[in-house]
Amino acid sequence: KQTVDTGSASKGITLVDAYGKLVENVGAKASQGKLDSAATETILANAKGARDSLSGVDLDQETGNLVKYQQYYTASSQIIKAAQETFATLINSL
Repeated sequence: KQTVDTGSASKGITLVDAYGKLVENVGAKASQGKLDSAATETILANAKGARDSLSGVDLDQETGNLVKYQQYYTASSQIIKAAQETFATLINSL
């Protein structure tokens, strides 16, 4: 029976047709959401590329440089510590 969406403009639709219409609308909204998400990700990637090209800084490269400099600093501090220990030993042996 036509029990759903009864009004002055239409005679209504059956429950099965109403459920089919609902599923169709949800599927269309989900598909549109996926397309919108993909478009937004593309816009974000383009914006990041434009920002990086203007600033001239590659964040991945800068992160790598920071790690490298941290390792240099650690190595230098170990050399200085070994030199201090050596001098302390020499001075104490006198």
